[in-house]
Amino acid sequence: MTVAQVLYVVYTLVLQIQFIVWTPQITLALYQHARKVKAVRRRRIAKNVNALQHKSDDFGAESDSDDSIAIELPDQTSVEDNILHAIVIPNYTEDLDTLRETLSVLARHPRAQQQYEVRFSQTA
Repeated sequence: MTVAQVLYVVYTLVLQIQFIVWTPQITLALYQHARKVKAVRRRRIAKNVNALQHKSDDFGAESDSDDSIAIELPDQTSVEDNILHAIVIPNYTEDLDTLRETLSVLARHPRAQQQYEVRFSQTA
């Protein structure tokens, strides 16, 4: 075999080994991130349910103490209010100022406080 053929075989074997190692790593990372997104969604749903229950309890308490009749319609939620954005910001060698600027731009969104949740995770 010539030197070029040996290099090609070695290169092919290295690529195969990287593929074998990389596939389980990316699968595990995607699984973990999907679990975290689902956990955030469950927390958001529980928070909304608790807020609605608290609001209905407050409405019941007010109506018992006051003789006047007050009808208070619940806040109408749109489809956009139920959307939870998962934004992945890879951080390999970014400067801290760059990350700070990125997060501040995202925080300027009008619904950022309701729809964005910042979580930090480290993967090896």
